[in-house]
Amino acid sequence: MIPLSIALPAAAVALVAAFSAGWTSRGWREDSARLESERVAQQDYRASVRKMESVGDAYLRGKADAELRETEVVKEVVRVVSKPVYLERCLDDDGLRIVQSDIAYANAQRGVAAALPASAASR
Repeated sequence: MIPLSIALPAAAVALVAAFSAGWTSRGWREDSARLESERVAQQDYRASVRKMESVGDAYLRGKADAELRETEVVKEVVRVVSKPVYLERCLDDDGLRIVQSDIAYANAQRGVAAALPASAASR
C-alpha cells in the first residue's frame, strides 16, 4: 500500500490538476461561445450595412433619375422659349404656302378663279 505521506500530496496534486483542467476547458467553452456570438453579431451588422447600402444606392438612382427628368424639362422649356416662332407675321413661308395651296384647292373644287395673280400672292 502507498504511504499516506505520499498519497495525500499526490491526491492534492491530482485534485489541483483536475480543477485546473476543468477551469481551462470551461474558459475555452466560454471563449468559443463568445466568439460565436461575435460572429453572429458581425454577420448581422454586415447584413444591415448591405441593406443600408442598397437602400442608399436606390435613393441615389432615384435622385439621379429625378434630376435627369428635371434637367430635360428645363432644357425643353429653354429651347421653346429661346426660339421665337411668331415675329411680325402669324405664319412663316412654309405655313403660308400650305394655306395658299389649301385655298387654291378649295376654290378649284368650287370652280372659283383666284382673286390675285400668283406673283402677287407670294409677297
